[in-house]
Amino acid sequence: MKKLLAVLLALALPASAGVQIIDGSSNAVFTDLATNGSLGALNAAATLTMRGQGKAYAQVVSVSGTQTLSWEGTVDNTNWFAVNGMVPTTGAIVASTTAAGQWVFDTSGLVGFRVRCSAYTSGAASVFLNASLSDSVATFGAAIPTGANVIGAVTQSGNWTYRVVGNAGGVLDAANNAAAPANVLVTGVQLQSGATATAGTAGQVGNLVAGLDHVLYVRPGGPVNWSCFVEAVTVMTQCRAAPAAGIKAYVTSMACSNEAATANNIDVTFGTGANCATGTTALTHKFTGGTLATTTSPFEVRQTFWAPLNPTAANAICVRPSAATAFGCTLTGYDAP
Repeated sequence: MKKLLAVLLALALPASAGVQIIDGSSNAVFTDLATNGSLGALNAAATLTMRGQGKAYAQVVSVSGTQTLSWEGTVDNTNWFAVNGMVPTTGAIVASTTAAGQWVFDTSGLVGFRVRCSAYTSGAASVFLNASLSDSVATFGAAIPTGANVIGAVTQSGNWTYRVVGNAGGVLDAANNAAAPANVLVTGVQLQSGATATAGTAGQVGNLVAGLDHVLYVRPGGPVNWSCFVEAVTVMTQCRAAPAAGIKAYVTSMACSNEAATANNIDVTFGTGANCATGTTALTHKFTGGTLATTTSPFEVRQTFWAPLNPTAANAICVRPSAATAFGCTLTGYDAP
């Protein structure tokens, strides 16, 4: 009854009277706590008996020898367990230290908090503790408290791999040639030099392709342009080797000439096997080439294909004469899916 009357009296007095409210065990409440110590032996500790203080700071002023200081809390004053401290200047989370520094701790719900010498070789550590009636400490190792919270400047370290999810499950990006997530947003281009872009399939997400100078490739043409020629041949002859699976050797121009006194017709073909012998298919009609001695019928054919000749993927490009007499051809084109 006397203790209750003392508390009621203290509440009735003005703040200027310098009254300190205490609990039933005569411990001060609603105030900061502080202690310090020189820890120079195994299990030596600086300890605070908590009275509802939600935040504590520890400052290790110096460590003169070799030892490890660990942070610990208790809820029953008997069993102590490890707690994490946060470096105020960096946000780094640590459970112990071997050097001087400062740390802040969430002590909500603890009845005791201490810094203990958990490993000792030599010397002593000067330790100061202070606990206050403050909001608890939120770190990125724990959930942020509910309600409005302010997060300061954040510096990215490494790659962010988590998706930014919208109301409909939209994501910021997706892997090249991968199935498109819902509401995908794709940005940027894939830079290419001499390598051919990997072929995709219908419905996949694909990157735009640009040169190393960031200039976008636009058809006609692509990242792998080519030219080839055959000279003084008399039969169907390969000019451009078959590209990889899923890639076509588009033809954009041809220039062919007859090199014999016999008239000859020449067309562009594609196929597989040696010199397009398997699955031979014409890409053009037969262009007529006159003889070397003919002046009324040109013996040379030049043609630009504004719509590139479109062969089957992974097939070689050949030129084919109608007669077994010598001719030559130069072709240009590009490889692309």
